Amino acid sequence: MHQRFGFTLVELLVVVALIAILSVISVKSFSENSRAKQLEVEVDTALSFIKEAQSKAVNSLNGSEFGIRFASTTLTEFEGTSFNQNDIVQVLELSGGVSIQSITLGGGGTDIYFSQLTGRPSKTGVVVFQQQGRASSTKTMTISSTGLIEIQ
Repeated sequence: MHQRFGFTLVELLVVVALIAILSVISVKSFSENSRAKQLEVEVDTALSFIKEAQSKAVNSLNGSEFGIRFASTTLTEFEGTSFNQNDIVQVLELSGGVSIQSITLGGGGTDIYFSQLTGRPSKTGVVVFQQQGRASSTKTMTISSTGLIEIQ
């Protein structure tokens, strides 16, 4: 009897197939986690952007209120109680395939402004952010009458 050392072609093919299957599973999982993280990062950035406008109003910067206009892929900070192209302070572009799915503000519209000194919003409501291509991946921003803004 001869002793054999090494691997047969079938054994090598089985190992290569297993490695390929595990690679596909791990890449898909990593991709899903990466997109979920991108949604979280973009919503946190939007929250900071809104809170900055609120802070300017509380501090009565320029003796004025400050507001936010929501659009599908942008948030626009403006000075005053109503949106005017001439009063734009800064614009935040959402990236990473994140967009605003819905805007539901009391009284309608897509603009809110924050009152001087108190920081209370002119409207309350909900803004839903979504990872494009993933209907089940959303984050909801709730704006309360006290000025508290929460993410769920």
